[in-house]
Amino acid sequence: MKNLILFTFVLFTTLSYGQQQVVFAVDSNLVDKISFRAKNKFLPNDFYTEKELTIDRSGDGKYYSLTIFEAVVILVGIPQSEFQEVYLSVEDTICVSKSSPDDYLQFNGKNKITDSQYNYYSEERRWQKENQAPFYKSGTDLSEHKEAVNKWIEKKRIYFHNFFNEKTATEDFKSFFDAKNDCEYTFCLLLPLYQGVNSFPNHYMDGNIRGDYNSRLLMAASPLYIKWFRDIQKYDLAEMKKHIDQHFTGDTKEYLLSLMLGIYADGDQVDSGEFLKYADSFARKFVRSDYVDYIEEAKNYFKKSLVQIPDSVLINSHIETVDFDSLTFHSLLDQYKGKPFILDFWASWCGPCINDIRKSAEIKEFLSQNDIAYIYISIDQSRDKWATTSIELGITDLQFRIKDLSNSPLIDYLKVGLIPRYIFFNKEASIINLHGKSPLEEHLEYYKEIFGK
Repeated sequence: MKNLILFTFVLFTTLSYGQQQVVFAVDSNLVDKISFRAKNKFLPNDFYTEKELTIDRSGDGKYYSLTIFEAVVILVGIPQSEFQEVYLSVEDTICVSKSSPDDYLQFNGKNKITDSQYNYYSEERRWQKENQAPFYKSGTDLSEHKEAVNKWIEKKRIYFHNFFNEKTATEDFKSFFDAKNDCEYTFCLLLPLYQGVNSFPNHYMDGNIRGDYNSRLLMAASPLYIKWFRDIQKYDLAEMKKHIDQHFTGDTKEYLLSLMLGIYADGDQVDSGEFLKYADSFARKFVRSDYVDYIEEAKNYFKKSLVQIPDSVLINSHIETVDFDSLTFHSLLDQYKGKPFILDFWASWCGPCINDIRKSAEIKEFLSQNDIAYIYISIDQSRDKWATTSIELGITDLQFRIKDLSNSPLIDYLKVGLIPRYIFFNKEASIINLHGKSPLEEHLEYYKEIFGK
């Protein structure tokens, strides 16, 4: 496997990480309409909030400036118009215009890049409207899906190779666009992971995959790439690091190693000493501040899987029973001292939560036989809807709802966002897994391994 990477912000790594400025000069008819989306390279998750990069605006609104580490791709748009990608090189000045209300924005710049390079997005969009990407549909044969992806990406390569040759694009830009297509190829191949597919044909991911390019559309490719090796190939942290070390170099390698820590930070059978050793080592060696910040946040999140929830969080987190009796989370856990337990965060409006509840009988039987408590924690805003649904599902035992959800210390401490969410605790009430697998029959062996049964 060769280089894969992704997102809106990197392209070709420069020789140094000195910051450079790019300036946008905006046509007068677009002043007060134009807007930019420039974000760093990491997706938001349970511990990390996606961060915007700062774009400064002049007093008259005609000039915008962005400080960057390297060549980048950002998004530019106006109201009632889709955002467009634009390719920037360092120390560039970009002129933004629009010839007609129905046309795409047009970009021209001082760095002598041909118009086709500044405006590749509009041509790509036109082509893809006529040649839609083969996104995976549940139940599709995986070999057929891969064949469809191969045919589509090759058709796209040929078209744009000819297009950029005619437009005399630079070799650097052609390399950028090839890397962009490689990332899109990888993204399309790995889409079945989103559908819960966990078994793939041999050599499914073989191929020439590389990646110096990051786009907003493709920002899920790098996480999918790492999850492929963690969940499908069963790589532990050391094996994942070895793979990245062997196949990537430079900024791409440092980005993927940083992202690796974020993805493995849920603590699922990760050696804590090894994780913290890598985190400290990377934070000392990596130059880019955004990588170091991400590593520190992943490290702090991972550490929560090694300790008990602080008393200050438990005492100030208020919940209620289906009979609307109030108590603190501290008093609830006092009832289960010396006993392992699981917290199931759910809501009455959450379809996947209810699906898991309805299919959890075998796991619940195993937990009951081994004296492991299963505690439901609802994040419903409506107490009546929550109580009614709990009764309908027959899950009123150990059923609680978070009160004052937006100000709950427990929700904030555990970073509960997407649900369903399963958090496992040992008999000392220390977190052993921040992202446990769902309580479905096929995960029974996993539950036995986690709880040592």
